[in-house]
Amino acid sequence: MDRMTPRIGLIISAGLFAVLLFVDSYFFSVGDFPRIVRLLRDLVLALIVLGALPLMLTSKWLSRRSIFGVMSQMFLGLMSLLVLLFIWDYLKPSTSPDLSRLLIFASTQSFVSTAILLIASSLACMAMFTLLQTLIFYKSKHTTTRNFYALLAILTIYVAVRVVTVDNNDDLVASHLPGKIIFFLLIMLMVINSFRTDWIHFLNRRQKWLTFWASGLALAAAIFATTMALDQRLFQYSVGIATFVGCSLLFLCIYNATTVLMLLAYLPAAGMLDQRMREMEILRQLSRSISSVREVPSIAQTITENALAVTGSNAAWLELLEDNGRKLRLASSVNLSQEDCEKILLSPEKGISSWIIANREPVLINSIPDDPRSAYLAKWKKNVGALLGVPLLSKDKVLGLLFSTKPDPWSYDQFDRDLLQAFANQAAVAIDNAHLLSESLEKERLEQEWKIAHDAQVKLLPKEMPQLPGVDVDAISVSASVVGGDFYDFYQEGLRLNVVIGDVSGKGAQAAFQMAHIKGIIQSHAQMSFSPREVLSRANALLYRTLERTSFISLIYAEFNFEKKHMVCGRAGHCPVILVRTGEEPRYLTPSGIGLGLDAGPIFEKLITEERVALIPGDVFIFYTDGVTEAMDETAREFDEARLLDLAREVDGRSSCEILQAIVEALRSFVGEAKSHDDYTLVVVRVK
Repeated sequence: MDRMTPRIGLIISAGLFAVLLFVDSYFFSVGDFPRIVRLLRDLVLALIVLGALPLMLTSKWLSRRSIFGVMSQMFLGLMSLLVLLFIWDYLKPSTSPDLSRLLIFASTQSFVSTAILLIASSLACMAMFTLLQTLIFYKSKHTTTRNFYALLAILTIYVAVRVVTVDNNDDLVASHLPGKIIFFLLIMLMVINSFRTDWIHFLNRRQKWLTFWASGLALAAAIFATTMALDQRLFQYSVGIATFVGCSLLFLCIYNATTVLMLLAYLPAAGMLDQRMREMEILRQLSRSISSVREVPSIAQTITENALAVTGSNAAWLELLEDNGRKLRLASSVNLSQEDCEKILLSPEKGISSWIIANREPVLINSIPDDPRSAYLAKWKKNVGALLGVPLLSKDKVLGLLFSTKPDPWSYDQFDRDLLQAFANQAAVAIDNAHLLSESLEKERLEQEWKIAHDAQVKLLPKEMPQLPGVDVDAISVSASVVGGDFYDFYQEGLRLNVVIGDVSGKGAQAAFQMAHIKGIIQSHAQMSFSPREVLSRANALLYRTLERTSFISLIYAEFNFEKKHMVCGRAGHCPVILVRTGEEPRYLTPSGIGLGLDAGPIFEKLITEERVALIPGDVFIFYTDGVTEAMDETAREFDEARLLDLAREVDGRSSCEILQAIVEALRSFVGEAKSHDDYTLVVVRVK
């Protein structure tokens, strides 16, 4: 149905035109049109034109919307209209044989050819209005639509006024004052719309020249066609259609004249603009090539090589900041000799580099010896006349500096500077992404190492609790990270149970390694039946030689002897043991001592002591690391020893598993959604 609508409109228009010709045959015999007939004829002619308009607008001829294509179609349409006017002018008679008759009724040939010409001319003008709309609305502003439709509205009003007043003089300007005022407004709107020529900016130099000559020819053709359209016969046939055609051709004259003037203004710089557009295309291609490189050395070399293509320079180099901005490194260079690379000033605090880093702005120096910031470069390298230097900025951070030079002074301009800065911005993103990729791969490698260390740490912890008559044992160890520094262990021999709990300073794989180390040392000495004090002294002597001075291990070594009914413990700087005895307040066991690995031996052995307590059925011993008491909630409050002692008061009648579970639940409830900052380990020994 949508495809049939234009055809139906055309059929209706053809039918109306045939009827109009038939009716006009009567007035042809009379030789004149009465006033009311003129009004009705103009209305019918308007309907004929509007009926054919949908088919014309859906034609492929008007479907193209490229700027150069629109200009070409408008030029061809205007030339076709001019040819029609020439043919019509050739066919018309010069005078009417009967002075009482209108000139249009001089002959049948003149009447029919005039009718066909006006219909065809009005359709052509409507088509050219559509093409002009494409040009006018290019990069339109909020006022563009208003101005264009105001022009159409005033044109319609002006045509209607000419028709109603039967103003059929062969002149576009109305003969009465209201019509002249409206015509003046029409001309003003034509001029305003004619200055909508933003599409000219986007033509290349060759297209600008072609458009200039085509617009010049179109202007001449439009002037000639406008002159021919002011023929008396056209206004005698239809004042409305003739006025519309004449005004449309006048608008074409004004728009083409404006186009020619604008092109005259832009043509001198057209070559430079084309060059800039080519450079921008190079920038786009280079940015795409940079983004495909993933390694910093390769990116650096690509950046330096392409900087020459962007600016047309003869030498370029890239300096990257390292060591948190305290050092500059020459990452890559093009057309610099080995001597140039060795003597170049690489300092974030001196020379032109320091100025760019401090100001975070590009620098353009067209006479190197005359600028105090760059005068030293004339001694560094010969044939250096002009310099461009831009920072590589990413997230408001200077990653490096990109320089390019030319031998001739005054050979750079601000566009070169901006172009190189735009390229440097893309390069900075590429370098930043390469760093992020490298960090991501490193993080992935570390996570894999930590997983291996975590698996090893889990294997180092006891897989099951000791099974001895008269004792109930349970334990738990939770790491704040993938790999923690807390550990515990049990060594059983007959009716003797040795309990070890410790905390390695730091976290991660190193802490896990130290954990494995101390586990092996304690295990080897525990089998020799040494006392807790002796075990800790021997372990300290070995660890002092292997631990870094910034590392140490806190540890408790406790020996439960169920045959002799006592427990002996030594404490190397670790949290005290809580003893809970029926009918008594919980108390701490705090033998003195310092952490393992802090001293070579003399001070350690002087300070280390043991504490011995008798074992009574119902006794509960709670071993823990500082991750328990120093656990923090969302407001940074610590769990502290007081809360742990409160929990210790409630252990009566509970198994070690129940005691452990109560402490862990209280700890988790206290911490809530806060992030764990430290590992924690608990060991509960209950004497039956």
